[in-house]
Order: sequence, then structure tokens, then C-alpha cells
Amino acid sequence: MTETANDTTARLAIPSQQAERLFLEIVADYDTELPYQEWRAQVRLPDTFGAARPRRTVVVANQKGGAGKTTSAMELAAAWVAMGYRVRVWDADPQKAALTAVTVPLWPEGVDPRDLKTLSTLFLAPGTTLADVTYETRFEGLTIVPSLADLGTVEKTEIMGGQLLIRQAIEADRRTRPEEAPDVEVIDSGPTLGLLTMAALGAAEDVVVPVVAGGLDFIGMQDLDMTLTTARERLNPNFRVAAVLMTEWAKSGVQRTVTETLAADYPDAIVSPIRRSPKVREAPFEAMPTRVYAPRDKAVADFAQVASLMINRKG
Repeated sequence: MTETANDTTARLAIPSQQAERLFLEIVADYDTELPYQEWRAQVRLPDTFGAARPRRTVVVANQKGGAGKTTSAMELAAAWVAMGYRVRVWDADPQKAALTAVTVPLWPEGVDPRDLKTLSTLFLAPGTTLADVTYETRFEGLTIVPSLADLGTVEKTEIMGGQLLIRQAIEADRRTRPEEAPDVEVIDSGPTLGLLTMAALGAAEDVVVPVVAGGLDFIGMQDLDMTLTTARERLNPNFRVAAVLMTEWAKSGVQRTVTETLAADYPDAIVSPIRRSPKVREAPFEAMPTRVYAPRDKAVADFAQVASLMINRKG
């Protein structure tokens, strides 16, 4: 761990009673016979789903860009921090490193940018520990394993045991630093089936899948299904798809069809709308989660509701 949080640290707002009133109705299954005029946004929480307890590793995954992976990772992490958990986010997307840009690590002063230790260091420099590449952020309770533009190098390098590296790093961190290790790990994976995505799935206990309702996005889910099957067979038979998030949700016939189809395809997962909100798009420009930028926004309530259903509230 490098520079500690100081007086620039901000608290992630706990949802107000007003925000909680925005929570959606929860149903055990969708009523596919309901007339369209009566159909509305609901959270499907199957009877077979059980909320987890920390410590937990959550991977946000979808092989199609623009589905809302980084937003989902950030907002779920912020919600768990607000619930009282210590959370570490991982920027494992080699394309944009957007999570690092939004979360903004507190980099150590006086270190040349070329010498900063990041997720790439963990993969490419033997002997690097997870503590070496974990940084405080200005948000109390939230740390980050950041990435820079060189993360793509990891995908092009043959690394012995690379697909198990993230899991082994987390296990070692929990074993050697039991008091400092976070309660929840949240890994934002990339849109390609490469080493980083497989290493993330190799560490996963819960997988969260963000989806935009549309033909191309839905077709892309077939590729993700194949990736999840491969990861289970070769790396990690124990993870579950815990939640499917319908990002940019707005009432439409296509939205309903896709939502009901995904509920059938993932019968044991939470299926939840994340209602369309301009605030979600504005917040990254201010380098903060929507929970801080617009704490009473309906999308903030949707992410908070999913977070509370996935992991038991602390205390």
C-alpha cells in the first residue's frame, strides 16, 4: 500500500430513505402473461439465490463493449462501501483503463510514472505482491489495483500460470494480511477472451453480467456463455452468475423480450433493470461514482438494491 488517504478522502454516501423508496419491486419470477400496459421494471430474485457473505470476489464480465461493465463495477463497489465493507476494485480492461481514470489512485509522490506499479507489474514482475499494486483512493473504504496504457502488454506475453495469478494473489493477500485484505474484490474485465479475462474468471466467486437490451448485444451473450463454460471447465468450476443487469433500461417490447429470455437462460441469477439515467454518463467526467455525483438518482438506487441482494448487509 502506498500513500494513505488524507483530508481529500470523500465518503461514499449511504442511500437516503428517499433513494430506498426508489427500490424496485422484487418478484420470484416474471409473469410472461402480464399485459404490456401493466408490465414494469421489476427485480427477479429466484428462490434458489442465496446472498453471499464476505470475503467475496466479484467479476464484472461481458465480451461486448459498451454494455456498462466499468459503470457496473464502480457503482456496485461504491454501494458495498456504503454498506460498510472495505472494497478493492481491479482495472483489468486492457482497452481503456477507464476504472483507473474514474477512481483516481492516490499515487505516491515523487515516483516517475514509468516506475509506478500497476496490474501489469503483478503479471510481469515475479515477486510482486498484491499489496505492492494496491492504492488508496480519495474515497474512504475503497482501494484500487490500477492499470495504465501498458496493460495490453500482458495479453501479448506468455506468462506461466497467468490464468491463476489473480486468484493466487488474492489468496496470498488474505493469508498474509488478514486484517488489511478487503471484504469484497470487484474486477472489471475486458471485452475480449484473453489472459486477463480468464485470470479474472479464474478468481471469481460471483460473476455479474451487464447487458444492453438489443439484438447485437443479445447475440453477443452467446460468446460470453462459451467463455463462462470454458472458464468453468478449465479453471474454476465454483463461480456462479450471480446477477444479470439490464443497463440503460427503458420500457419497450424488446427490453421485455430480452429480460425474460435472460431470466430463463440464467434461472438462478438475479435479473435487474438499471434504469436509464443521464447522471450515470455525467459522473465519470467528475471522476466520481454516480452515488457521489447524484446520490438520489434512480440508477444509484438500482445498483444499491442489487448490491444488497448479492451480499448480506454488514452487521
